[in-house]
Order: sequence, then structure tokens, then C-alpha cells
Amino acid sequence: MSVGKRKIRELEEERRKSRPSFILFVWLIVMWQLLWGEVTWANVAGGIGVALLVSIFVPMPRVPVSDISVNWPAMIGLFATFFVDFIVASFTVAWLALRRSDPPPSAVVEVPMRTRDDLTLASAIALINLQPGGLVIDIDNRRKTVTMHLLDGSSTGRIDKTIAQLGRLERQVVRAFENRELDDAPAPGDFGHDHAGVRADAADRKED
Repeated sequence: MSVGKRKIRELEEERRKSRPSFILFVWLIVMWQLLWGEVTWANVAGGIGVALLVSIFVPMPRVPVSDISVNWPAMIGLFATFFVDFIVASFTVAWLALRRSDPPPSAVVEVPMRTRDDLTLASAIALINLQPGGLVIDIDNRRKTVTMHLLDGSSTGRIDKTIAQLGRLERQVVRAFENRELDDAPAPGDFGHDHAGVRADAADRKED
């Protein structure tokens, strides 16, 4: 290959890398709709505007998609399940706020993540943070674990139920983005010393 052709290919590669990622552009629009909680023409237009501003004025590296193989039927199932869980979690948090009893004690747990790609991990964390009742407060990318604050840690049963729901969400995200199946989620007691400490503390509370 001549020097001239090599330089042309290098310039084309640089231009390709400098172009905004279409996947990131669409994902920003979707996240904008989820943050507002409803899909309207105004929200769609606002999401497109935000995605354009981010793409132009806050350029980011292209999303690494070496292990990404989108499974569109699984993607549809993921969002359908997410919206159902979102509605249920919203009513649960609303009930905790409106009932006459004292608010339940919270809990901090460490949960392993079995994703292979950074985009898959980021997508799973974004969906988890959008669900009422829980928030990711720390990410250990090396160990592929996340530390979560749970609003309702009143019992081991309640904690285990929340972790099982997160495991189901993770399996669906991996199925949608990496097109592979995960084994059943590990037992909650296998999540390491931090989580074991939380479970021991919660065991003194009321069992479900």
C-alpha cells in the first residue's frame, strides 16, 4: 500500500472515530424519556436536543462495542419488564412514604455484576438507578461489583427480594446487549463480607 493511500485511510479512520456514536445518541434520547417518566412529543424533541448538545459540545470516545451483539426481541422484553417493575416499585415507595409507621431501616449491600462489556455494565447501572427504592453508590469495575443503598432493608427477606430483582434485570440486560444467557443468580449470602455483614444486621429485624 502506497504512503498516499495509507494516509487517506488514516484520515478516514480519524473522521470515523470523531463522528458521534449513533448508539450513544439513541441511548441518550431513551434515557431522557425514562428520566421524565413519559413519552411525549415535547420530551422526544428535548431528548434529541440534549443528545445533539452532548454530541457536539461534550464529545466522548466512541462506545466500545466489541462484545455487543444486540438482541432486539430481548431488548423489547427488557424495557417491558423494566416499566412493570418501575410501576410496582413506585407504588411501594409511595406506600412507605404515606403510611403512618416509621420509615424502615435502610441497607447497604454489595452485588456482583457478570457483564463483559463496559456499555452493558453502564446500561444495567443506569436502569437500576432509575428504579425507585435503590441507588448504586459505588462501582468496582475491576471486581465487577456495585455497592447499593436500599431504601427498605427491614428484613433479610426484603433485601433478598430486591437483590433477586436486580439479578433478573442484569440477566435481561446481558441477554439484550451481549446476546448470551447467564446462569441463575448466585445466592445472596455469597456476595462477600460487606453484604454478609448487612445480612447479619438485618437478621435481627423482622423476618418476612
